[in-house]
Amino acid sequence: MNFLIFLCSLFYLQNALANEKVRLAFTDTMPPYLSQSLDGGIEYEIIKAAFLEEEYELERPFNVHYKRAVVLLSENKAHAIVGNMNNSFYKERIPKAVTANQTLTYIDCAATLKRKNIEFKNIRELSNKRVNAFKLARRVLGKDFALMANENKDYNEGSKQELLPKLLLNQRIDVVVTDKNIFVNRIKNSIGQDKMKLFKYQQVAPPTPRSLIFTDKKLLERFNQGLQKIRDNGTYKKLMEGHTENYFTEC
Repeated sequence: MNFLIFLCSLFYLQNALANEKVRLAFTDTMPPYLSQSLDGGIEYEIIKAAFLEEEYELERPFNVHYKRAVVLLSENKAHAIVGNMNNSFYKERIPKAVTANQTLTYIDCAATLKRKNIEFKNIRELSNKRVNAFKLARRVLGKDFALMANENKDYNEGSKQELLPKLLLNQRIDVVVTDKNIFVNRIKNSIGQDKMKLFKYQQVAPPTPRSLIFTDKKLLERFNQGLQKIRDNGTYKKLMEGHTENYFTEC
């Protein structure tokens, strides 16, 4: 009888999280990756489907500053951070951090007005332009980008994404470095879909792989298993096909 009680207790401990919804910390993620309502978007849907394959459900996610996400994960208030796969920021601050397999990619581009005809072969050629990039861009977009950012007195990071299409259209800045899909979504919602033809895009770095950062290796393994299952059974492909109008795979 005591042995049976022990087995039941062990089973309960091993499956405690299965009865608890997974809490994710997104880091200021925007449509089309995470919807404004925090219950949709292509990145969210892929993660949700992978967890469901392993019989885990998601709680309403946090959508916070990346520094706040570190606190939430460190204090076990979140089970994982959704972020860039190769960003060393989290591992530097969370020794136990482990990274899951890739979910999708961000497509980082330089957006400019077509009529200004700004062209470059190397990103450092933008050192004399008014450049606005996403937060931590100089840390994650490679050595040449970091050099350009350091040389450029008119380089800035972290402005509100919803303002950037208007700033570019009104020539208050010359270049926006951002994920193309986020920027296109902002064009549609802030200045109108008919204005999309006014902009052009050039690649600034290889696509940025996205993933989840865990401290619980067992939960990471379960997520990886679920992710592989949805790739194998066609769910992943269907999710991607459902976002063909708002998810571009290249600049």
